[in-house]
Amino acid sequence: MKENKTIQTITLATALMKSWNQSHNFDLEVNRLRRSGTPEAQLKTAINLCLCVFRKKQSLDKIVAMLSPKKPRGRVMNLLLPCMAAMLYMDKVTPEGFADSAVSAAKKILSKHEANFLNSFFHKLVEQRDEMLTTSANKLNLGDALESSWQKRFTRDEIKALAQTLSENANLTVRSLNKDFPINENVEPIDLPSWADKWSFYEIVNPAQFFKEAPKHSFYIQDPATALSIDLLQAKEGESIADLCAAPGGKTLYISDSVGESGKVYASDISEKRLEMMRENLAHRQNIDVRCIDARELKTSDLKLDAILLDVPCSNTGVLRRKPDARWSFSQQKLTELMDLQIQIIDQAACLLETGGRLIFSTCSIETEENIGQVEAFLERNPYFKLEESKQLLPSSLHDGAF
Repeated sequence: MKENKTIQTITLATALMKSWNQSHNFDLEVNRLRRSGTPEAQLKTAINLCLCVFRKKQSLDKIVAMLSPKKPRGRVMNLLLPCMAAMLYMDKVTPEGFADSAVSAAKKILSKHEANFLNSFFHKLVEQRDEMLTTSANKLNLGDALESSWQKRFTRDEIKALAQTLSENANLTVRSLNKDFPINENVEPIDLPSWADKWSFYEIVNPAQFFKEAPKHSFYIQDPATALSIDLLQAKEGESIADLCAAPGGKTLYISDSVGESGKVYASDISEKRLEMMRENLAHRQNIDVRCIDARELKTSDLKLDAILLDVPCSNTGVLRRKPDARWSFSQQKLTELMDLQIQIIDQAACLLETGGRLIFSTCSIETEENIGQVEAFLERNPYFKLEESKQLLPSSLHDGAF
């Protein structure tokens, strides 16, 4: 990477960290930059720097504390952390050269005093790199609130195993949609349990070549864990099914395949922006009706629904490989707020079902309170429903976590 490009990438990563510290929603900030026209190649490198920060933040904070007698102010940390992540954890980065670029970037966007501090800090980091890596290796990098929550039901060894799994990058996986899907050296099939054996999932080992060659409508980028709720849904040919928190549309696509041309899928979401891409992705499907609706405000209508899928907003603790920043915004207060939202959605959806209909409650969380706890509380409020089956999937190297 040429120095000027490295400086630009560091500047962009610094801006992303600043925005994330304000919103605590990394996907939102990335999408904002994409819409602004930021070059994708440059943005991708900056994203990877930030994702590395989120996976290693407690380790990085410990190293900062060891090398700096006083914690740097926020705007310095926004540049410091992604640069440290690159210098400590990225194999293709030369620490000395990256440090020089980081100081050059600091001179452009920070004060002279702050740039001088970073120059001294990075030199110490380069000199003591191996020692710092060893000393900080015992950090789980889950965040205090999440680690405390998991201690209530997991053993220490189980938490360590989960933390290790969630520290890794998630593989790029796709589901094949039809006979045009290219099975060649660019993909490897994934062997999955019975809940996903109706579908074919592949790991993409050569993304550039795969996306160049594969027909657009022959695949969908999707983690195998998304099949769990669809397996329980048991959608049948000709049924009318609502997917009430549908964006970006991956589960809607499953349902569309299952109900066929004689069936209908009513897909809705509260966010019109999220639905834009969904409409584009599903435009070729004639059996899907996409609408922008708040699931809490749905009214009983003439629709006769055989089943409803609720993939509700959640804490995302099952998908921390893909959303590593979510661990740092996790809190009991936020969990309570999410659970209140989930209750509103599930209670309203229950009113829309035909007698004998099926309600599938789904999250990408592994928190008991917002999973089986929510189901049990719903059944107490609605005794005319009964629980047929529930499954909790923990994240692994093959798939995300889900309930």
